[in-house]
Amino acid sequence: MRTVRKLLLAAFITGSAHAQAAGLRSPGVDPEDLNGRLEAAAPLVIDVRTPDEYSSGHVPGAVNMPVPTVTQHLDEIRQAPEVVLYCNDTQFTRMAEQLLLKAKVKGFSHLEGGLTAWREHGLPLETSLPE
Repeated sequence: MRTVRKLLLAAFITGSAHAQAAGLRSPGVDPEDLNGRLEAAAPLVIDVRTPDEYSSGHVPGAVNMPVPTVTQHLDEIRQAPEVVLYCNDTQFTRMAEQLLLKAKVKGFSHLEGGLTAWREHGLPLETSLPE
C-alpha cells in the first residue's frame, strides 16, 4: 500500500501540475445520474484512489485502478462502452484523465465532485476487506 502511495505522490509531483491548472477535460456525470446508470446498463466505473481508500468505501460495482496502474488497463478501458473515473474530489481523476488522453483514449467521463459529492447525495457505498 505504501508503494502505491509513493507512486501516486511521485506522479502528482512530476506530472500533474499542468493537469491541475488545466482542470478536467472529460465530461462530468452527476452523482444521481451515475447512480441511475448503475441500475440500468452498468458502465465501467473506475476508482483511481489507493486500495486502502477503495476498500473503505466506493461506488457500488466500481473497480479499483490506482492512478499509477491505469495505463496497464488500457485494453479493458477501451473495450468498455462507457467509462467513468473518480477519486475523492478531482486530484487523482485529473491525473488518470491525463494518462488516458496521452494514450489517446476517448469517450470517458468523470464523476462530478468525486466520491465526496456521491456521499453528499446520500448514495450507497460498498466496502471491501483489504487483500
